Amino acid sequence: MSEPSADTTLDGTPRSVRVLVVDNDIVHARTMGEGLERLGYHVVVAGGGNEGAGRLAAESFDVVVTDLMMNDIGGLEILKKAKEAAAETEVIVVTGHG
Repeated sequence: MSEPSADTTLDGTPRSVRVLVVDNDIVHARTMGEGLERLGYHVVVAGGGNEGAGRLAAESFDVVVTDLMMNDIGGLEILKKAKEAAAETEVIVVTGHG
């Protein structure tokens, strides 16, 4: 039996990439999450910066997609927390602001 790659589990099945979507606009966050799930990603949605920070402290993620401007903790703070939790986590910061 060969060693598993970064893209597979121990039994050789494809490993699902874990994505955390953080946005205080919960409808937008869920819509983005549903689209990512259709593409095969395992998605967790957080309805704001505080919830996202809590998820980062409790779970591991391969990718974090976060809104830049939120009511509580902003996207740059989420970026910092994600990198503190796991430096290899990729973070995508999005915004609807000009």
